[in-house]
Amino acid sequence: MLTGTSARAPAFLPNEAPKIARIRPFVLRCPECMAPTRAAASAGETTVCGYCRAPLRWEPAESPSRDDQNWRRWVEEADADADPDVVPIGFGPLAIHALSRAQIQVLPQLPCKPTHLYVPPELAGGFSIADLRIGTRSQLASPNPIAASWFSSGRGSPIACDVAHVAVFIALLVENKTTEDRTFEAVLRCKRADPFSY
Repeated sequence: MLTGTSARAPAFLPNEAPKIARIRPFVLRCPECMAPTRAAASAGETTVCGYCRAPLRWEPAESPSRDDQNWRRWVEEADADADPDVVPIGFGPLAIHALSRAQIQVLPQLPCKPTHLYVPPELAGGFSIADLRIGTRSQLASPNPIAASWFSSGRGSPIACDVAHVAVFIALLVENKTTEDRTFEAVLRCKRADPFSY
């Protein structure tokens, strides 16, 4: 009989390593355009996206696992398909002469806010995006052309744009960089917007 001491079971068996708690990190992410957030957002200095001004939300950080990335991509695409507020706008198809530019204009039928520009990967290598305009306002930060391949992965690259209203043209200025005539087309992914938003 033991006196003055208490018998306790060990926390783990001698031959068994203690299990390490795995905590999946969370990051602030924009649910609208999925654009990267500023470092200041993690410190709580801002609660809205610096690109489209949508409220940020905490989401699990992406894992380097290929299976996890594929699963996340599938979920995002399924959400986009199910979202009634997502509306696409098509550009083209339009044949563009070698080493020349062409402007494609579309007229939206409802107020919308562009969030992503997508160029099919099989076409992107031969083109550059010289400008994207809503009305008379350019939506690019520089007059320098951007390689269309930048917009060819996933659902396209996130872009920050003004609201496009009915009867206001959306114009895409495209440059054919090759020495042969090529056909161009693209999709502008948009969200329905309040008709009274500016």
